[in-house]
Amino acid sequence: MALSNSERQERYRRSSRLGIGGEYERISCIVAISTKRSVERLAAHFGCSITEMIERLITEKTKSVLTQLDDDGQQRFYAEATRGNK
Repeated sequence: MALSNSERQERYRRSSRLGIGGEYERISCIVAISTKRSVERLAAHFGCSITEMIERLITEKTKSVLTQLDDDGQQRFYAEATRGNK
């Protein structure tokens, strides 16, 4: 018996470690063409995927911001994510 679409999606999410309890979550956004090209060029320059490049950029910027904050500022920074920002 063939799997339904929802069953296939659930199987894919489990195997790709997506969603709650997984290691990854999907981000979907639209950016300017020039921004996309810049990320592509950076990824090619550093020999990594676009996903890896975006992760690297976010990690580096997060570290930079955190070094400028005191303990209270860091707590507020981490609390921002729990407010449901879009």
